[in-house]
Amino acid sequence: LFIHTHVREDALELYGFLTEASMILFEQLIGVSGVGPKLALTLLSGMDAAQLSRVLISGDFIALTRVPGIGQKTAQRLVLELKDRLEKKAVIDNFTSGHGNLLLADLRSAILNLGYKSAIVEKAVKSVESLANDGITLELLVKAALKQLNS
Repeated sequence: LFIHTHVREDALELYGFLTEASMILFEQLIGVSGVGPKLALTLLSGMDAAQLSRVLISGDFIALTRVPGIGQKTAQRLVLELKDRLEKKAVIDNFTSGHGNLLLADLRSAILNLGYKSAIVEKAVKSVESLANDGITLELLVKAALKQLNS
């Protein structure tokens, strides 16, 4: 069980989550202006953490308004404030959760740091994934991936 301790002037509240991803997303949600723990829990009960992350990253605020208690303005604010943070976290999670070896993780990080979006980064990595198993250096792998992006 993963626990988030929420401290207010008049209360000390504990929120428990079955997965670390749910707790981290909860903490991201309550960091948005106008979203408290109750609304964050409502969002997480309306859809699981992975689905909610995908909705926020894709910018689909209409899907958020289907959750009771979430209006259009709140949904747009959530997408606006969390989209970039969650995109970067998704890319980091992809290369730390066994989606490839360390070389591919470094490649993802390098291309992401050049300012490319996570979807484009994944395309580039997949296009040169076979080269990573051939013992190529990171420098040559980055060049090959960038060449794929620019073609």
